[in-house]
Parts: sequence; C-alpha cells; structure tokens
Amino acid sequence: MRVRRVRFRLIALVIGVVMAVLISGMGVPERLVQPAAAAVPTSDPEPSVDGRAVPKPKLGKGAEESAPVVKRKDPVWPKPGSAEVEVKSALVQAGELPVRVGAVDSGADVGTVKVETLPTEAVRKLGGVGVAARIEIVPT
Repeated sequence: MRVRRVRFRLIALVIGVVMAVLISGMGVPERLVQPAAAAVPTSDPEPSVDGRAVPKPKLGKGAEESAPVVKRKDPVWPKPGSAEVEVKSALVQAGELPVRVGAVDSGADVGTVKVETLPTEAVRKLGGVGVAARIEIVPT
C-alpha cells in the first residue's frame, strides 16, 4: 500500500511539472499584453533645462604629431671596386667594399681571395637590385 501511495504521488508530481512547463511555454496572448502594458504607470518625464555648448578642450600634440616629417632619400649604392683579402677564421672587411670575408671552417686554409663588387647597371642586367659581388680564390 505504501508503494502505491509513493508511486501515485510521484506520477502526480511529474504531471504537475509537465503541465507547468507547457503552460509557461505558451506565454501570454498578444491582445492581453498591450492593454496590460498601457495600464502600467510611467515615471514622471525629466524636466527640460536651458543648456549651453560644452567647449572643446585644447589638446597638446602627442608623440605622433610631434615627430618630424621624414623625407625619402634616393638609395646610394656602393661604388664598384675590388680588393684582395687574406681569409682568416674571423670576418675581415674587404677594403672599402661593403663585403666581409671569413672562413667557414677554422681548420680550412683558403689563403687569399679577390672580392669584386659590380656596378649597378650590371646588377640590373643580371635581374637583381642592390649589391652584387664576385669572389675568387687567388692561386698561390
């Protein structure tokens, strides 16, 4: 008997919850919402006052505006030339040329190399832009 009573109460509870969910999901018909919303008292409107324009503050120049305007200069390519350099383990400047030469392996004995930079016209004919160099090992 006790089991039947518990089962009956559980079924009644489930049916009640299902009914509540179904009814709350339906919502209120649109015809009833508009009159109900119109019946709600509104708050008093804010009174209008005389106003004046707010002045714009003067702003100081920021870092972006205070930077000087940079003028683009034409590129200056190095002049053609040649130099002979004795190759060591550390990088060595090849005369006045924009090239440094050094041995890949510290045990390698390359000796002397001749470094030649080409003129810009020759570089353009080769299809390049910038510096072109020719490096030859000088036979000893």
